[in-house]
Amino acid sequence: MGSTIATFTTNTHMRGTPRLARSLVAIGNVYRRLLTAVLGIIGPRAGYAVTAMLARLLYRAFEPFRERSEAQCRAALGGRVPSEDIPRIAEQGFIHRIWNLADLMLADRLLHPGTFARYGGRIAEREMDLMREARRRGRPVIFVTAYHGPFDLLPVFLGFNGIRAGVIYRPHPNADYDAFRRRVRGRGGCELIPVQRAAERVGQLLAGGGAVAIVAD
Repeated sequence: MGSTIATFTTNTHMRGTPRLARSLVAIGNVYRRLLTAVLGIIGPRAGYAVTAMLARLLYRAFEPFRERSEAQCRAALGGRVPSEDIPRIAEQGFIHRIWNLADLMLADRLLHPGTFARYGGRIAEREMDLMREARRRGRPVIFVTAYHGPFDLLPVFLGFNGIRAGVIYRPHPNADYDAFRRRVRGRGGCELIPVQRAAERVGQLLAGGGAVAIVAD
């Protein structure tokens, strides 16, 4: 089940005995490293297609995933979209959760200063001019990204475009996965700020006319 197994052993709290939980997390960590290597070789187009297929198989095979995803979708969209569209939207939302992990895996090998523009990471010059003007005037800037698309890569793209920001994130309880995610997110040179330190550090950055980014963990 590929990245779907890796995702749910890194992104969910494991219930059961501590020994079983530790074993499952350890297996997921090993599998994630192997899958990262594979996706780095086959590239983004094939990588997203494969992980979408595996996510769809897992979603349709395990009822608890469908029930939870559809319940969340109804809570967010109830009354705003036809009820018969909820199952389709919920399934696609589940696939996007898997793609969040695929983003990091692909970026680990493929995303660096020499390639980021090729993958759509270049910020438009108009927006860059606005940010340069804000910095010139000493005005603070806050970047916010939604829980959609490659939000994990916000600090990477900011840094590669020459924007240094303090990036607020929520540490993950899986220390191995958290270290992997911090390493990828931090390669653009942005300062990573755990949410526990945000109140103190964000005030310092904004008071000095700096930039702050909020990653929707």
